[in-house]
Amino acid sequence: MSLDKLKLSKQLLAALKETGLTDALPLQAKVIPRINGGQGVVCIAPEGSGKSTSIILSVLNRLKFPFEEVPRALILVPDRDKATLLLEKFEEFNAKSALRIISVYAGAGIEGQREIISEGVDIVIGTPDRVLALYLKSGLNINKLQHFILDDAELIVKQGLQTQVHQITLSLPKCQHLVFSEVYHEKLERMIAYIENPVLVEFEPEPETILETIPQLLYQVPNYKTKQNLLNLLISESDTYRKVLVFVKTRLTCQNLFKSMERRFPGEVAILKPLVYEHQGFKSVEEFKKSAKCRVLLIANEIEQFINYTDIQFILHFDISTDTEQFIERVKISNFKDTPPVSITFSTDIELVTIRKIEVSTGNKMILQPLPAGLVIQGDRKKKVETADSKGFEKSADPNQGAYHEKKAANAKDYNWGWKEKNKLFGKKYKRSNKK
Repeated sequence: MSLDKLKLSKQLLAALKETGLTDALPLQAKVIPRINGGQGVVCIAPEGSGKSTSIILSVLNRLKFPFEEVPRALILVPDRDKATLLLEKFEEFNAKSALRIISVYAGAGIEGQREIISEGVDIVIGTPDRVLALYLKSGLNINKLQHFILDDAELIVKQGLQTQVHQITLSLPKCQHLVFSEVYHEKLERMIAYIENPVLVEFEPEPETILETIPQLLYQVPNYKTKQNLLNLLISESDTYRKVLVFVKTRLTCQNLFKSMERRFPGEVAILKPLVYEHQGFKSVEEFKKSAKCRVLLIANEIEQFINYTDIQFILHFDISTDTEQFIERVKISNFKDTPPVSITFSTDIELVTIRKIEVSTGNKMILQPLPAGLVIQGDRKKKVETADSKGFEKSADPNQGAYHEKKAANAKDYNWGWKEKNKLFGKKYKRSNKK
């Protein structure tokens, strides 16, 4: 689609023409009209689909000319590199409108950034921690914001910056909210709960190549401990999981999993080429397959070599290395002569970004599986609250009643007197001591 059909301003189209950009990417054609219409948008699309360019075109198109002294667009990014890159792209397309743009991040002098902003700026690009610091120092006025944008929101979550984002949103005026991310998960959903009725735009590009792979299943869990519980629960089905390879990222994870599983399945778990002599292990996968008792072999990616998967029923990926090529090579159907094993991957919300990259590279979606019955979800506070407490009291069905039983009449007060009121009512007994 031509950029002319996106209803962009004349000066922006002229600037784009000078850069050689004349056609809109499929994502831009899908999301920019919604942004131009003033809707709050949550856009989920893979890397390289044009999310950042969509932000730039939308903001430049809506702001057009500089006339306010305070920012009208605030864009939060996960790190300094992203802030610098986005600023360069903005300046490339900003030749005709002369909007004032600044990037702020930790590592640069905050007073210098504060001074530049005080001189007048239209667009601020920054990391959540530095933006919040500037705001708390009265160095950033957000009262006239028209656009509040999160770019690479999944990486903001990964770096644990949700609290800073939340604190910033508490002071936002009424404005347009835009969120761009590679994946959508529970942690991201909680972070962007401030947006009222956003439009969800999901973009799935046509795969360039489709690799034939073995069956791939996916379990999405909240944390590492739940991964351990899920692994133990699956391996407990000894009739199904007779010979299993479990791939992990590091030797340390290998050793920790071995200690956890050996207590539950003594003699049935081993490590490939263990470093600690007390740990049961094998020198090769072939040696493991000949063992009558051992069912599970833990393998660290850092020592993985060519493996013959004959007689292996399942390949479990407990965690995934950032080297996605290694994973893809492992699940290619061309590696298997006879009946191929089933690949099962465990993923937390943070790891979904890597899962997404694998799916885009292979052209195949992993099949999301429901969590099995009996799985203990670690850290699920809601689940713990709904159970009986240690004394056997059941929680009240009334959501407004905070205790596990009705309060006594003597304790059912609806007041909270301070020391002055107590002094007036009961005498000097409650007088505040002035002793140092």
